[in-house]
Amino acid sequence: MKIIDKCSSALKPLGLAVALSFSVAPVAQATILSSYLTFDGPVHASIPPSQGGGEDKLNDDSVSKFLDKDSSGTFTGGDVIYGILNLSDFLSSGKPSTGVVGNQISILFSATITGLGSGGSIALGPTAAGADSLATLCGGICATAGIGASSIAVVLSTPTAASATEDPLNWTTANFTTNFNTLGPWSWEATLGLVAAAGNFFEFSGDNVIGGSERGAFTISSQAFAVQTWLPVDVFDFGGVVHTGDATLDRGIVDPAAGSQTANGWTFRDNASMYVNPLPVPEPGSVALMAIALAGFAGVTRGRRKQ
Repeated sequence: MKIIDKCSSALKPLGLAVALSFSVAPVAQATILSSYLTFDGPVHASIPPSQGGGEDKLNDDSVSKFLDKDSSGTFTGGDVIYGILNLSDFLSSGKPSTGVVGNQISILFSATITGLGSGGSIALGPTAAGADSLATLCGGICATAGIGASSIAVVLSTPTAASATEDPLNWTTANFTTNFNTLGPWSWEATLGLVAAAGNFFEFSGDNVIGGSERGAFTISSQAFAVQTWLPVDVFDFGGVVHTGDATLDRGIVDPAAGSQTANGWTFRDNASMYVNPLPVPEPGSVALMAIALAGFAGVTRGRRKQ
C-alpha cells in the first residue's frame, strides 16, 4: 500500500502537467482557411473517431465536368471527372456556422475512374500527368503545392469577396485555370492525396445522367499553415466499411448541372460535407512542460523499481 500511495501522490502533479501540456492554444495561423479551423482536436478526440465531436464540418457547393474518354456514354475506366468546390459555410466543432464572409475558399480536384468500388459503386483515383491532371488544371499557382502522383485535390483561397465574375462556380471549364492564376489574388492552402495504404478511398454511386452520391477519405499531404497532425476522422464507404482519413467527404449529393452551369461546360453540381480535425503545433512553453512531465514520470518509474 505504501508503494501505491507514493506513486499515486507522485502521479497527481504529473497528471496535471500532462493535462496542461495538451491544453495548447493554437499558434498564430497565416491563411484564410486556417482562420476558420478550431485546432481543438485533443479536447474532443475519441477512439474510434466520431463526426460531430471535435471535427470542423465544411459544407460545399460544387460543379464538375465528366470527360467520356472512350465515348461509351457511360462511366468506364479511364474516364475523368474534375471540378471546383466552394466551401460555403463552416460548423466548427459542432458550433453554429460561422459562414465564409468577405473571402472565398475553393477546392480544385481531378479524379479518374479506376474500376468498381464498394457496394457496386465506382472507384476514383488521382489523374495521371497530362492535360486533365491536377497540376495542369491548377497551373502556376500550385507550383509550391507539393502535387504528386497521389494528389487528388488542392485547396485555394482569396480574400476577395465573391461577385458574379469572381465566383469559381460561375467560371467556364475553359477559363477557370486562368482565373485562379490571375484573379483574386488566389493562393494555395493545402493538398489532399488519395493513399490506399493509409485507408483512403473515393467512390461515386450513380450514373452520368442523373448523378448520385459520393464519399471519400483523404490524406492531407501538405498545407501552408502550421499543423502538428490531422486527427483521423471516420466515414463509411458504400459497402458499409468504416475508413478514416485526415479529411473525409460524407454523402455528397450529385445532381445534373443547372442550365447556366451546363452552358459553361459543366456536367454536374453537388452539395457535400467535409470533416477535418487539426491538432495545433504546441507552443514552446507547452513543449517544455511536456518534457518536465515526462521527466517526472521517469522519476516515478525509477522509484517504483527501487521499492
